[in-house]
Order: sequence, then structure tokens, then C-alpha cells
Amino acid sequence: MRKGNPPIISRIKDDSLIIDARTVRDIDLDGIVKGISSALSRHATGKAEAR
Repeated sequence: MRKGNPPIISRIKDDSLIIDARTVRDIDLDGIVKGISSALSRHATGKAEAR
């Protein structure tokens, strides 16, 4: 997700995805939703990139 446009910087805490809302602008919300959906889809199909 961090390689997307806009990049989505997040972390995992207690099995939850945490996004720092202070870094999110209203105009970026659609892109963030699409980016997260895309990442989840790739993960579910086994096509997620290795680190």
C-alpha cells in the first residue's frame, strides 16, 4: 500500500490495521479505500508482493 498513489502508511497493532488519520486528507479518501481494497484482494488471491 505504501507504493500506491497516494501512498497509504499504516501499521498492524493487535491484529488490526491502523492508519494515522492525521496524514489523511478528505480528497484522498477514495484512493485510500481503493488501495486498501486492492491490497486485500491481492492478499486473498495470494498475489501480494513479498517484502
